[in-house]
Amino acid sequence: MDTFFCAAIQEGLCTLPPDESHHAARVLRKRVGEFVRLIDGRGTVGTGTLIEVHKNACLVRVSDVRTVAPAAAGLTVAIAPTKRVERFEWFLEKAVELGVRTVVPILTERSERRVLKLPRLEKIVRAATKQSLRVFKPELKPLQRFASLVQGSPAQAKRLIAYCGDSPTQKIAEMIEQGREIVVFIGPEGGFTPAEYELALAHGLTGVSLGPNRLRTETAGLYAAAVFRMINDAL
Repeated sequence: MDTFFCAAIQEGLCTLPPDESHHAARVLRKRVGEFVRLIDGRGTVGTGTLIEVHKNACLVRVSDVRTVAPAAAGLTVAIAPTKRVERFEWFLEKAVELGVRTVVPILTERSERRVLKLPRLEKIVRAATKQSLRVFKPELKPLQRFASLVQGSPAQAKRLIAYCGDSPTQKIAEMIEQGREIVVFIGPEGGFTPAEYELALAHGLTGVSLGPNRLRTETAGLYAAAVFRMINDAL
């Protein structure tokens, strides 16, 4: 059963937005009578039957609507976009599949990419949300400066920073607690500078290690997401 975004889901008739209607009619070639799944990205799920299929407005008769509560804990990954944008797009897709709640692209001293096309990245997030059968669409934030985010990220979350330097750090798996909101900072190729790391520590972040091997930026982000998922799936 294919999934589509719909802003207002209720029992009765719902019209898919133009982009979702085009995808249903022209890309997936859906037909009248087929069952579909609707999500609003905020916890509401509906199932129903297509009764009209047009490239600009598909009409669904919704027969069942339910609301899903959000998970007790969520992961925010603040990560420096990679020089090759396709690697960052791949990270986004897989991070959505792993259940990341928020992704914040960051600008650091060693950042190699300083411009992002958010509309394209948002499409990737939406597509991965549907493909992975998620109910909540992860939030993709605009590009933010590392220093500003470190000083302003929520204090109630446990904030971790992956660091490759000589400073002693604990393993990330030892620092993630079940049921607690976590923010993980992942640097660019070459990692955070010593000055950035000291700034983070001064604002209450904890340094963590992602293991003995050197990881690419996108791999490091997914490693953190996978560890968080593994620990919280045990709840």
